[in-house]
Amino acid sequence: ETRGYQTFRIDREGHKGGVLTLVRNGIPTKQMEGTKGNPGAVEIIGVQITCKDIQIILYNLYCPSYTPLSLETMNISENSCIVVGDFNSRSERWGYSETNSRGVEVEDWEIENNLFLINAPDDPPTFYSRTWHTTSTPDLAFATSDISTKV
Repeated sequence: ETRGYQTFRIDREGHKGGVLTLVRNGIPTKQMEGTKGNPGAVEIIGVQITCKDIQIILYNLYCPSYTPLSLETMNISENSCIVVGDFNSRSERWGYSETNSRGVEVEDWEIENNLFLINAPDDPPTFYSRTWHTTSTPDLAFATSDISTKV
């Protein structure tokens, strides 16, 4: 529990990890059904947030590099949807020097769902490896057109 926040989480089976979303207390929020991942699958948690009479769907996810990219469990509508998380993918669009096959899959998923990438190629990296002393950008943010400029 984090004081002052509503906690929505899915813990990974076995050792460490999972997906956690915190929403400030006082903001009407409910966890969506059917967004829990299976062991060895993409971990996804979805919450519906009501803000100024607008309902926003927020998906938070973790895609392990060793699992297939299966994002179809998210019900992405045309309006007020945000998807954030660790996609473990590489694309020149978010700052890598090359695009890998998972990066192509994420780009195709973005187009199919009419989403807009919030990250820019020159944004600071989102991950630092203490082991290898390298940085990368596995964490991405996407939004529908109606809110993409407000995120």
